[in-house]
Amino acid sequence: MFKAVQFTKSNLNDLRSDLDKVLSKYSNEAGIHCNVGSIRFSEREANIKLTVSLPSTNGMFTSAEEEAFNMFSRVDSISVGLHEVGSSSSLGNVKMVGYKSRNRKYPYIVEQVSTGSRYKISTSSARSICPITV
Repeated sequence: MFKAVQFTKSNLNDLRSDLDKVLSKYSNEAGIHCNVGSIRFSEREANIKLTVSLPSTNGMFTSAEEEAFNMFSRVDSISVGLHEVGSSSSLGNVKMVGYKSRNRKYPYIVEQVSTGSRYKISTSSARSICPITV
C-alpha cells in the first residue's frame, strides 16, 4: 500500500505499480485497456496521465499510433509490418511500433530490439528498412 509524506520519484514508482495492479483488475472486469502514463509531481501534488481505450471491432486493443501505422504504411509502401523486426543501416535490428501523423518530418516510430529505445524516423528511412525472415 502506498504511503508517503511527500512525493519523490522512487515512491511514485511504487504508486504506479499499485495503480497498475488495481487498473488491470478493473480492465479485465470492464473490458477496457488502461495505461498509466507520465507522472508530473511536486512535493505535495502529483498529476498522473491515464489513457483508457476500448477494443476495436475485432476485440483487440490498438493504440492510435498503431492504427495510423496500418493505414499509412500501405500508402507509403513500407515493407515491414507493425511489430515486425527489420534491419536498419544506422540502428541495427528495429521493430516498427507506430506512426504519428503530426510529425511531418519523422512520422514513423521504431524500437531498437537490443536496447528497447524508441526512435522517430522519416518515411524514406522507413522504406529502407529490410524485413528479417526467421
